[in-house]
Amino acid sequence: MTIYMSIYNTIVTSIYNSPLYPGVIEKLNKVAPSRVVLLANHECVGFRRYVEENYKSSSKLVLLREIYTDADVVEDRVDGVLNNLKEGCPTITFEARGAYQALLQGVEGAYMHPDGEREWSHNWRMPRAGMLYDATPDDLFVGSCHRDKVTARRAGVKFKWSRLFFGPGK
Repeated sequence: MTIYMSIYNTIVTSIYNSPLYPGVIEKLNKVAPSRVVLLANHECVGFRRYVEENYKSSSKLVLLREIYTDADVVEDRVDGVLNNLKEGCPTITFEARGAYQALLQGVEGAYMHPDGEREWSHNWRMPRAGMLYDATPDDLFVGSCHRDKVTARRAGVKFKWSRLFFGPGK
């Protein structure tokens, strides 16, 4: 069985830190899935790209760049979460998927704008199920918001609220 999890507000509080919620390691070791796939929409990456492309001459661009993180910073933060999980659950395989990665890696489903520019792939943003392209009905999605539940339904997998799955420590 594979467990898909939305990263933010499911196992960590935000993209700005990577400490795991209490009980995450213990629960994953108890359930012992063969694989855990972490999912993130990365709205900040997409919005930063939009801002940089559309406000090139704006004096506010410097401020907007500070607010909206770029892909490298998000990757570093996600790597921190992955490292914490791998250290605490050495027998489980972990993977992370972000909506913007579909464009960077040329994944099928990421579409091209008519003028040839790569665009943010809506198919790979939750609540669409593009990031769960390899899910089966036996898999589980653990999430913290309605968007996560809709994503699970669209992918055809079971859903469990994170606060119920991980317990009161979450």
